[in-house]
Amino acid sequence: MQTNLLFHKTQTANQPIIAGIHTATQGPAAIPKPPALPPRVPPMPGYPCRNARVLSEAWRKGNVERFLREQRGPSWLKAFKKVAPLFSDWNYWQNLRTAWQNSKTTKADGYKWLRLFNSSRRFRETLMTEREQTTLKSLPQEVPIWRACGHLSCARGFSWTIDETEIPDLIKNTFSYKSKLGIKTGDEIEIAFCVSATVPKNKIQALFDGSEVVVDPVDVKLISVKRFKI
Repeated sequence: MQTNLLFHKTQTANQPIIAGIHTATQGPAAIPKPPALPPRVPPMPGYPCRNARVLSEAWRKGNVERFLREQRGPSWLKAFKKVAPLFSDWNYWQNLRTAWQNSKTTKADGYKWLRLFNSSRRFRETLMTEREQTTLKSLPQEVPIWRACGHLSCARGFSWTIDETEIPDLIKNTFSYKSKLGIKTGDEIEIAFCVSATVPKNKIQALFDGSEVVVDPVDVKLISVKRFKI
């Protein structure tokens, strides 16, 4: 047995994972491999030039796993939506998790992600590990949540944490580099914000890695905002 560290699930040797991408041989039952993508499909627009050839080749050859593995940042959303019809129900949820955790979600893309999380496909319970499901069930009906952001316009986001102690590290790791977000001195962010809020437990779309929760911002009730000097 070998352990998939990304998903905290165990798998047998004949159930491969390629760089976090779940192939069609996985699942609760034998599932046929998805059909190859049509030949001569042009690369999707908006990819970095240095990566376009690799993506185009993977897409043309129908290599779904490589096509997803080679994504960068926001490209994960476009790529997942493109290949989602090729996945079995079980693989849909596993690869949605991979795509979400590797993407850089923007405010504009948030509701596109929520539509994917609200898919009617079967086996949605496999989106989270058993431990994550247990943690979610143990939360109170009104769940306190926190979020770090670089500008108040981003206070109502889609990704939050249920662990307030993570905020200093989130701010340090997320905002200590050049960015267009927040108030800047030169090219460096000077101020960040910690937002505290609550959300009904039944409105949480998913809980990942023990603390991250995915929510619809309209379901969030803001409580306070604190400024952090970086």
